[in-house]
Amino acid sequence: MLEPLLDGERLIYAGQRLGIALHNPSTPSTITLTFKLEELAYVDARDLTARYRVDGGEHHVVHLTPDQPSQRVQVRIPQGRHLLRAEMLDPVQNQILRLGLANKNQLRELNGDHVQERAYQVATQDEPVELALEGPVWIRVDEADDGQTRSRYLFVEPGWRELQLVPRSGQQESLYRLFYQQPVTEAKQSLPREKRHFQPNMIPVSQGSKLKLPVEPIEDYLPLSEQEDGTWSFYGRLASRRNLDEDRDNTPSALFVELGVTHRLFQQAADSYLESGMLVRARETGGPTLGLDGRMRWQSDFRAITLDLQGDLFLQQPESDIGVEGALVLKAALPQHRQLDAKSYHRPTLSLFQRWLSMDRMPEGSSESVDQDIFTRYKDDHQRGLKLGDTFTHYPWRDNRLRASLFLTSNEALNPFDPDHTDFTLGADQLVRDLNLGLSYRWHHYFDDDDRSDDSNQHNLRLRLDWRRWSTPRHSWHVGLNLDHELDSGDTSVFITLSNQRANGRFYRDYRQGTVAFESLRTRHELERHFPSSEAAQ
Repeated sequence: MLEPLLDGERLIYAGQRLGIALHNPSTPSTITLTFKLEELAYVDARDLTARYRVDGGEHHVVHLTPDQPSQRVQVRIPQGRHLLRAEMLDPVQNQILRLGLANKNQLRELNGDHVQERAYQVATQDEPVELALEGPVWIRVDEADDGQTRSRYLFVEPGWRELQLVPRSGQQESLYRLFYQQPVTEAKQSLPREKRHFQPNMIPVSQGSKLKLPVEPIEDYLPLSEQEDGTWSFYGRLASRRNLDEDRDNTPSALFVELGVTHRLFQQAADSYLESGMLVRARETGGPTLGLDGRMRWQSDFRAITLDLQGDLFLQQPESDIGVEGALVLKAALPQHRQLDAKSYHRPTLSLFQRWLSMDRMPEGSSESVDQDIFTRYKDDHQRGLKLGDTFTHYPWRDNRLRASLFLTSNEALNPFDPDHTDFTLGADQLVRDLNLGLSYRWHHYFDDDDRSDDSNQHNLRLRLDWRRWSTPRHSWHVGLNLDHELDSGDTSVFITLSNQRANGRFYRDYRQGTVAFESLRTRHELERHFPSSEAAQ
């Protein structure tokens, strides 16, 4: 609540007397003392009186007021060693004095930036240190031992007592410094603050007249309800999708329009993210597809390990002569966040997935009618798998991100030493206010195994445009363009998305890490836009 102390500054509280040891080895010098009245933000400022003196000289008084809270005085310091004392006179509660000391010519010498000698009491076996003390009193004994100071405390019972300090066992002599703390029967209390009463200025109104004042409508910027209800997203998507995430698939592009709704909620008490959604696809060929999905992320305190659980269910009747088919996918992952430095981190991940497909083969001539999330030959051959990998992320600047990832996916036997494929991704993102531009390259290598006769490679180039903006703290719009192009075959997938988010001032609080690129910087932009006062800075 107070400004940080600068070099040469000290704080004096009520009941304290500050002593500063000064050493002026050369000619007499002048130092500058700055007295400043410090007040807490939540209390009214009051006048303050302070005094200071050098050695046993005359006291000098300094008066500070809220209108003139700071004063500078020049103090002449003779040659040699001296003691400067300063204190407050009759301070009120929660009143603080800031004292600054500076010297134009000999600041280093006066501030004591030199080796000082300390006086010690020497105790030997023949002549121990002996003291006569009147208790009750606490004694602190500092012993110099090979460049270090060892401290211990002794309590002296009431009455006159004799204290004897002998050398430590095995030593011929010991060096001691002693300090005592004695209880004070009457502690000096700070004066209470007087309550101030303000008399409002009354506007005289003649009898029978009417006073018309402008009435400003009061509008609650953020209603008090729905603030903990999470974030709802409603979206529409136009897609032309090729199966570029799997090998050996010559199915033509699937054209469809997708409508969906998603609910996200961050549960602070459980430190978890919950997400659920539903979608409907109207396809150019084949029957519509219904999808349900749910996700949960729990962030533990044990070595920054996170638990991710995900489930997806898809249902479709591809053609009138085919029944309703379905596919269920369950995934579990254990990622760990490891910070490398202020700008870099990496995220090793271990995950496991399991599929259940109602179809065991593709009906003749129905490849264009069946949704790729319902059945593909690759999904049928790989209904379970283990995935290992790591992702490295570096932020050269706050609005620029570089990422590299390497993952290995096993076959159904879950043997990582006999993998199905590996993929390497290298990408960069740049945030331009509300627009994120992302470009990445991905290399897939599929190994020769029981499901394929030869190794194969895929090289993909991906472009992502992601524009997000909260028009009010309760509503936001998102426009996205995702383009995935396979360099070898020339096949391309395109997704265009328009979505609207509804939340009560939560912004991106309910989004899992990694869902929105540059989440913290985007949140700062929104706070600056909607709360341009000091609230955004906090």
